[in-house]
Amino acid sequence: MKKTLIFSIFSLIFASLVFYLFLERKNIDTDIYSLANTNYEKGEKEAIDALLKRFSSEVILLSNNQAKFQTAIDEFKKSELFSDVFYEINSLSLDELNKLKLATLEHKTALEILQNKEQFFKQSSREIFNKFSIKPLPTSLDFFSLSKHSSLLAQAQNIKFDYQKHRFIASFDGEIWYFAKAELRQNYDNSKLINLYQNLQSKSVLISSGAIYAAFGKQSGQSESLYMSIIALVLCGVVVWVGFRNWRVFYVVLVVVFGLTTGLAATFAVFGKVHILSIVVSSSLIGLMLDFCIHWLSKNLNQKVDATSIKSMRKIFLLGLFITAGGYFVFLFASSVLLKQIAIFSLFALLGAFVFTYFVMPLILANHEFKALKFVDVVLETYAKFLTKFSSLNLGFICVIFAVLFGLILCFGNFKDNIKEYSSSDEKLVQTSIKVAKILGESSSYKFALIRGEGVLSKEQNLTNYLKIDGLIDDYSGLSKILLDEPLQTKLKNEFKKSVSDNAVLEIYTKLGFDKTSVQNELLKVSNLATISPKEAVKSEILSSLSHFYIDENKTLIFLNNVKNEAKIDEILHANGSLYIDFANSLNQAFSKLKIEAIWLKILAFLLAFAVLWKFFGLRRSFEMMVFVLISTILSLFLLVLFGFGINIFVIFGVILAGAVGIDYMIFASNLALSVKERIFGINLAALTSAISFLMLFFSKTAAVSVFGLSVGLNILFCAFFASILTLRQKS
Repeated sequence: MKKTLIFSIFSLIFASLVFYLFLERKNIDTDIYSLANTNYEKGEKEAIDALLKRFSSEVILLSNNQAKFQTAIDEFKKSELFSDVFYEINSLSLDELNKLKLATLEHKTALEILQNKEQFFKQSSREIFNKFSIKPLPTSLDFFSLSKHSSLLAQAQNIKFDYQKHRFIASFDGEIWYFAKAELRQNYDNSKLINLYQNLQSKSVLISSGAIYAAFGKQSGQSESLYMSIIALVLCGVVVWVGFRNWRVFYVVLVVVFGLTTGLAATFAVFGKVHILSIVVSSSLIGLMLDFCIHWLSKNLNQKVDATSIKSMRKIFLLGLFITAGGYFVFLFASSVLLKQIAIFSLFALLGAFVFTYFVMPLILANHEFKALKFVDVVLETYAKFLTKFSSLNLGFICVIFAVLFGLILCFGNFKDNIKEYSSSDEKLVQTSIKVAKILGESSSYKFALIRGEGVLSKEQNLTNYLKIDGLIDDYSGLSKILLDEPLQTKLKNEFKKSVSDNAVLEIYTKLGFDKTSVQNELLKVSNLATISPKEAVKSEILSSLSHFYIDENKTLIFLNNVKNEAKIDEILHANGSLYIDFANSLNQAFSKLKIEAIWLKILAFLLAFAVLWKFFGLRRSFEMMVFVLISTILSLFLLVLFGFGINIFVIFGVILAGAVGIDYMIFASNLALSVKERIFGINLAALTSAISFLMLFFSKTAAVSVFGLSVGLNILFCAFFASILTLRQKS
């Protein structure tokens, strides 16, 4: 009856968790840049957030074939992936264009009106009778042909408006490319976006978007996580079977499944979204979740399993769970979303694995006998003899080795972080993005400036002109290229108002047969146009795609093309109350700060672990445990440095995680209720399953995940080695 009740409770819990995960399956985040978004320098966050918003929602479409371009547009619309597809002026509101015609006037034309308005009016008067002049607005709405001089007709450096085809085009390498940009809907389907990209890629169509990188990253991460977990599970199964030689031992898979399901569901519940790297990294917990069961079965080798025997190991299990989970718990205090997600995932996965092992596995494995293969005894005896050579190692000598290796790591280690290592990208996609940037006349290096202060558009215009004249940049993209600032708009309006009584201006039109009063009315219409602020401009349908340039009324973002002297630009911008930002460098610095933060948190975790161990095992033994864990960490880092791997945030996180596992092994090594053979067997079998699951990550396409798996796998093996030595040092 009790057995049936426990099975029913856990089955119901598991079914509920699976149903919840099914509902949350689309909420997997793949934005690598969001992982360090709380570690930017002051002032950078708002700028980078605006940039990331553009990357995550905007899709650029280019084609050098008009028919194929139109086919692509049709497929964009049919896909239902986008809230808007912008590619022709006809799709814009004439009324909105009319309201913006003065605010979006080109600077050159604006200065001409202010400095030589008679010349401007003479030219505009000819436009009225020019039948071959195609204008965005009819004469009835735009008597002075202001819209023909609108900056909207050249939104990017290479993008122009083709009046005849009503298309935005770019000229590049002697070819005409048709241009469109689309805005993705919220909660769009990643698989549909990938299918659309792959379908159009073969049709002389270029598509570029940060969202496509994210979609491929999600797809790659999910497949990697799946096949790595399966292979790790199979290999762990082989190791476990060799150790216990009973097909029923494969029921330990249920521990892994229940633990991972619990961890993932908890992470979704806490954060709403889970990053794909959190899933890939946390899926390597398979070996750790098997530790409880393996240590318990080690106690029951060569005899029928007594279901109640697990109760005698409850205290040592809870202590190990507390120490291991504590290694993750401290990361809840980190500013990084990634570290927090992995902490929650790991805490609940380990808790789920422990609860399932303690309450369910004894009912499944009770009264069954487990025996290791005969050669395992031979291997254990040989291994134990080898360990005796190190069992008398002096702690002082170990500390000296620690200091020497630590010094070598500091001298020769590469501690720089590189954001490019934290995600994997298809090479064709990268090349397409570079080509799109060249066609649009934009820089693909993502170096930009945050302009701050009153009259921000005027300040932006003056600063960028200075940088261009000084040869520090080739060009820029920003709001001031599209929108006149409000004081300049007001000056233009006043100039039109003055012209109402300017006979020289009126005579230009009366000579052409226009009624004086009607011309005056047209001049008044322009003078009565409302001035458009940047905040109002980016809310309009026409200029909404420029919203990433606008931060607030005193802050705008500009993209710098072909930066020549970063130090000089930084000096000039800083002197004018603004900020220069190298996007990739800022992200790398953010991850480096995160790394330092993680190290300090882990030091805190080690101190807490030492305090707990001191209470249970005394000062000398606890110190010995911690020394063995630390030397394992240093040896792992030394090997990574020796073979040319950098010490990035993922390496640091890897050795931190392994440190928590190592303390767990030291605790089991100090469990004098088990024989030396049982302890060495349990520790090393658990280490093998854990190392296998982590070392599988070494084959990931993402460099950061690969080195993370390697760092944890090596460290766990070293920890198991020193835990075995500790076992021999504590025979009695």
